[in-house]
Amino acid sequence: MITLQENLLNLIREKCSPLWRIDIYKDHIITNLPEIEDDFRQVYNKAKKEIIACIELYVPERHSEMHFEVRIGSWNCSFKIGKTI
Repeated sequence: MITLQENLLNLIREKCSPLWRIDIYKDHIITNLPEIEDDFRQVYNKAKKEIIACIELYVPERHSEMHFEVRIGSWNCSFKIGKTI
């Protein structure tokens, strides 16, 4: 049986960026971005916006919170997308 996290992982991989390495750890979806020389915060905010837009478009009805973590090298930040019902 495919879990919600596995569905989200495949959705993000397909719709956002095939260059991102995406994994699941417990109830978090971990997105590892390629190392960059740009400002981490700008890259994180862009990735976060892409993930949120993707989830809102393809999973508009959510029965539970979704937890995400974005990593670039040693930097990481996390965020949640709330349930809608």
